[in-house]
Amino acid sequence: MLAITFELAICAAMLQRAEQAGKTLIVFSHYPMTEFYNGQSDAIAAQFDADSFQQAWRPADSVTNLLAATGLKRNTQDVMVLQVSPCLAARHSG
Repeated sequence: MLAITFELAICAAMLQRAEQAGKTLIVFSHYPMTEFYNGQSDAIAAQFDADSFQQAWRPADSVTNLLAATGLKRNTQDVMVLQVSPCLAARHSG
């Protein structure tokens, strides 16, 4: 927990410095900061499966709240991508 607290403190300090300088800080992360289906993750999980549609990457609300408490407003992440390579491989296998 100490490492997480330290990292959140660094993030909060960087956000404060950016705001003081009139800049917008955009954070790139591997994992999403918040629910990524416009509030429909629970409905998707109920309709299909709790692990379908990359639901395993959905962060707990406590994680979202911790990140939001730093002042972070802009985040982009790279986990939620569509994997089309298996489809392409099947299509070209002949």
